Amino acid sequence: FAPLEHVYHRYARWIDRAGELRFVTTLPLSHMFGQAVNVFLPLAMGLTVVFVPARPRDVLEAARLHKAWGLFSVPRMIDLLADEIRRSLRQEGRLESIERRARRRERWPFYLQALAFPQVRREFGWRFRLIVSGGAPLPAPVQQFWERFGYLVIQGYGLTETAPIVAVSNPFERRAGSVGRPLG
Repeated sequence: FAPLEHVYHRYARWIDRAGELRFVTTLPLSHMFGQAVNVFLPLAMGLTVVFVPARPRDVLEAARLHKAWGLFSVPRMIDLLADEIRRSLRQEGRLESIERRARRRERWPFYLQALAFPQVRREFGWRFRLIVSGGAPLPAPVQQFWERFGYLVIQGYGLTETAPIVAVSNPFERRAGSVGRPLG
C-alpha cells in the first residue's frame, strides 16, 4: 500500500480540507480486494468506511446520511446505481435533457461538470466525489456515465489469490477501460 499512501500524502493538504473522509462500501471482507480497501487502506490513510447492503437505494441513502466522499464497489453495483439515477431522472421528466447537457459538457473539467448537474449530485449528497471499482472490468459506458456528471472514477486490477491491488487508474487521466499503471 506504500505507493497508494505516497500518492495520498502528496495530495493530503487538499484532501484534508474536505473534512473526515467517509466511504460507503458494498465489498465483502471475504475477498482480498474488500479487505484491502475496507480495512488496510482506511487504516493507512485515516478513512472511515461504512458497510452497506449491495442494494442501490441503500447505497444512495447511506451516502447521503453519512456524508460519504466516495464508494468502494464492483462494476455491477456501479451500473445498477447508474440505472437508479436514470430511473429517478426519468420519473422527474429530466433524463433526456440532462443526458444531452452531459454529452455537450463531457470535455469540461470534472469540477465544473459536478457543479452543472445538481439533480444528479443530490442523489448521493454534495460531498460525494469518487467511485472506486474493482473485482471485474468496469464497462466503458458505465465509467463515462459517472464521469459526465463530474465524478472521479478509479479502476483497479489485482490478482485475488496473491495481490488484491496491482494497478490503479488515475482519476484525472480519464481513459475508459484503463486500470492504470502497475504499482511499485
